[in-house]
Amino acid sequence: MPANILRFAEMAFEKPGKRRFGVRIEDDEDLPETYEPPLARADEKRHEVDVTDGRLDIAFVRGKVNNPKISAIEVICIRP
Repeated sequence: MPANILRFAEMAFEKPGKRRFGVRIEDDEDLPETYEPPLARADEKRHEVDVTDGRLDIAFVRGKVNNPKISAIEVICIRP
């Protein structure tokens, strides 16, 4: 089972509310479309998912404000 760690930081805007988006991993909503990355500091979200087809699918869903932005993705294979 892979664990993936998504890292976000808003560096382009100086005021909150300028970027909102969602994240879907393996067709499950892991972050709602209202997620707002923090200003000028890191935020880390960890998710553990079952990958059944050998491919980890991550989709970024545009929210009502600006486009999605991710700073880093880390995938770790967790063996039982």
